[in-house]
Amino acid sequence: MKILFSLTLVALALCDTKTWTGEGVNNLWDNLANWDPPAPPQKDDDIVIGDNYDILIGTAAGGIGKSLQVGSSKIQILGCNLTIGSGGLVLSGTADLTVNSGAGVVSVAAGGKGQIKDTSKVSWASGKISGDWVLGAKAQIQAASHGNLLTWDEGSLEVNGIFYIQDSSNLHFNGKIKNNGHISVSGPASDAQALDPTTLWNFQVVTDVTSTGQITFAGGVRVRDFTGQNIAIQGRTEVAPGGNAYILTATVSETGSFVGIEPSNATLEGFNSNGKIELNGYFAQVWVKGSTSISSIFLNNGRIYFLADAKIGTVVGAGGGLSFDKTGSIASFTSNGTQSILGSGSVDLTGDSVAYQILTIGATVNVKKNFDLHTKQLTLDGNFAVAQGATVTISGTVAFWGPSNAKKPGKLWNNGLITVSKPNATFNSILYTGAGSWKLVDSLVDFQNVNVSVNSLALSTKGSVLKGESLALSYKTFDGPSPGSVLNFIIDDKLTQCTSPCGPSPPSNYAYQVFRAWVS
Repeated sequence: MKILFSLTLVALALCDTKTWTGEGVNNLWDNLANWDPPAPPQKDDDIVIGDNYDILIGTAAGGIGKSLQVGSSKIQILGCNLTIGSGGLVLSGTADLTVNSGAGVVSVAAGGKGQIKDTSKVSWASGKISGDWVLGAKAQIQAASHGNLLTWDEGSLEVNGIFYIQDSSNLHFNGKIKNNGHISVSGPASDAQALDPTTLWNFQVVTDVTSTGQITFAGGVRVRDFTGQNIAIQGRTEVAPGGNAYILTATVSETGSFVGIEPSNATLEGFNSNGKIELNGYFAQVWVKGSTSISSIFLNNGRIYFLADAKIGTVVGAGGGLSFDKTGSIASFTSNGTQSILGSGSVDLTGDSVAYQILTIGATVNVKKNFDLHTKQLTLDGNFAVAQGATVTISGTVAFWGPSNAKKPGKLWNNGLITVSKPNATFNSILYTGAGSWKLVDSLVDFQNVNVSVNSLALSTKGSVLKGESLALSYKTFDGPSPGSVLNFIIDDKLTQCTSPCGPSPPSNYAYQVFRAWVS
């Protein structure tokens, strides 16, 4: 009987309830005088802390218990661990838990939960958190590490309140997040934002109908391996080198920008932007699923693939490319590098556009207004269409137009006006159609292996020359600089002359092996 009674006492001692009294000379967790019964909690103890206390866990032993319930009190964890077992942790009232644990971990064991209830708060400045946690509708977590590493070591977080991630925090989140509240991510503003952004690593938010909350990015934010939905981007958000991002339903404000830095990949679905998409580096890539509207795009190399209809305001490129699988429109296109417009779809250039250096067209590009081409090379594997009333001006550099493979030539559809202004341009092995016109100004245009049928041709200056080899040419009128100008033609081995305006062209059933036209 005595043995049984002794065992019962031992069991009670091992499974005690520890209540904070705060009657010690300091506020240290491991001061036995602060507890009832008077001893620091052990791993099998249930811990109860009421209201209006201020507690410090700051020694190497840290804090430990089977469960922890905290009322409207403050607990600071400084450079050590807080380890709670399967009984879980509950913050209620206005409880305030500060995690500044350095290399330490605040953990809740499997079977238990960390519950942040009422208007309680977790302030996270350093260290690790692990386990399964639930953030209540009026509660909050504030992660503000000022560059220090924060790690959610394992487990999950259900957000029903507000999760703030701010002040250049560097957060690695190695668990799943279900967001039914608000995740607010903010970094430095304007000038400093690219230097010391708030950074998210492996941040995976559930993207289904059970996760309906909002995510806001403001200031300088960088992500690597990120998944999220219902996102508002109000500052500069970067996909870091080596990063992958999947974003479902997002808007970018007028002051916001979405930036990819090579090597990185981003998939955007349900994406609309009143701000800017910016890609830096050849291996920075973005896939846009679903119809989209984007105010501006800047390509410093990098590639954007539009898998559905796209409406784009301004494109400025220093290299890289756009790809359209469906239909697109660009109000203003400016390229100064090695640029491409590819894909199986079509894109309308609705405003004034200009291109320098090298341009590759693999999609169907429809010029609706004016397009100034100062390109030394235009690779035409798709379709380049000049609409009625539109003007394409080729000038400023010696230009070569042709396909990448002569057996698969692209097509030039000209129903408007193409002007070639010094120096020279060569068109080799392309398909040509349309009822448009050509004008040459102090330039030499060389058609090679081309069948050209136009409404009118004009040599507008005496320095203009039209020549060709294997050229099938037909026109309604062929004009010189002014009425009465004498035009000279060499067709194969015959020289003829005509007084402007000339035309229509003589019927011919074969391509001219040699053709040359100039003004006397």
